[in-house]
Amino acid sequence: ELGRRYNREVVIFIAEMAAELVKAGEPSWQQWIRSLADGARRFLNDSRAMSEITMGPILSREGRLANIESNGVVARSIVETLQGVFIVPEIPNLEMMFSLANEVFDVLWSRSYTLKGHIDDETFEESLRMVLAYMRSVLPETLTLRAAAGRQEQRSSPRAPSRGHSK
Repeated sequence: ELGRRYNREVVIFIAEMAAELVKAGEPSWQQWIRSLADGARRFLNDSRAMSEITMGPILSREGRLANIESNGVVARSIVETLQGVFIVPEIPNLEMMFSLANEVFDVLWSRSYTLKGHIDDETFEESLRMVLAYMRSVLPETLTLRAAAGRQEQRSSPRAPSRGHSK
């Protein structure tokens, strides 16, 4: 139960970080992933108890299942947020793909935690490299921001003729 509680806290934290990225208008989905991962790493490294429960060397089957479930919730949240901010093409199983990407973070971060007691910089960068490489095989390299697309649409739409006097 404690593992599920900690996983809920991580999900809430990720959602809050995503909201901040929306406000900032970050134009790169790759930077979104980096920022969310960095925030999650700081969040876990700042809580020894949470790290022990969610990434510790003795993770029960129930704890592992809770992590998989949490990764699915985080993936759903990320996909919904990305679709709200970017124009994302229809990609079958996109949530599952983000969930698998989250599993890559989990496995490597758990290894680092077990060996070093925290998620170190080298492991963070390697996990990010793997996740970005995987997601680049799924998503286009560039996604258009919805706000930018809306501004472009407004500029290109025909304007009504003015009602001014003609010469």
